[in-house]
Amino acid sequence: MNELDPQLLCRLDAFDLNGKDLYQQGINENSEKVYGFAENLEKSVVGGSDTHHFMQYGCIVNELEQECSTIDELKKVIFEGRYTIEISSELHE
Repeated sequence: MNELDPQLLCRLDAFDLNGKDLYQQGINENSEKVYGFAENLEKSVVGGSDTHHFMQYGCIVNELEQECSTIDELKKVIFEGRYTIEISSELHE
């Protein structure tokens, strides 16, 4: 799936599911790839914002278990897995 050095990838905080890839590759297919890839690097997966069509904006969101005011608070919630990823049933419209 990638040609980047795993040491470089480990510098990232998480990997994302995004509207563009979920739409083009399919929800299950893309999710399996991203979650498997992230698991190999012991990283979290979050909903991402990449889209190439206005109707995909907001089709994937992260629901956090607490309000976050700082980047450190957000990272802590993600690292602790205290969030869910919601994918809109309207993704393929």
